[in-house]
Amino acid sequence: MPSLIVINWIVGILGSIGLIGVIALAICAPAAFAVLARIVGDVLRTRLGLAAAVGALCLYGGLVYGDASGRREVRAQWDAAKVQAEAAKEAADADAQRALDAQYQPVIADLQKQSDALQQQVNDYESKMVGMVGAGSCQLGTAPLRLRQRK
Repeated sequence: MPSLIVINWIVGILGSIGLIGVIALAICAPAAFAVLARIVGDVLRTRLGLAAAVGALCLYGGLVYGDASGRREVRAQWDAAKVQAEAAKEAADADAQRALDAQYQPVIADLQKQSDALQQQVNDYESKMVGMVGAGSCQLGTAPLRLRQRK
């Protein structure tokens, strides 16, 4: 059901235009304003006119109250739904993380073992090369090869 705030806007706009019109009428045409005031006064002096005015005010007040309290209830429902959705999202994220860990942790562990083995080979080769340089195969080591111009 669409919000009844539209009726509030319509009444507000008509009330503003009506108030501005009454003020303009009082300033620009005081005689016409006096006639209008007398007519409104005569209508409100009758039981039917007074009942219609009170009924319109009660209807408008009830409409505003009902719209505001209805929106408050809907807002409370939305807030509760947001809290529930956040809890469901966190549970789903935790489930997804557990599934990913179960699937990919063994793969990561295997890759880490391979990386450690390759790093050990590099370290062994490096210590072997240092040992060869220290044994006298070349007094300058491998540094002159890095300085040579490549074509």
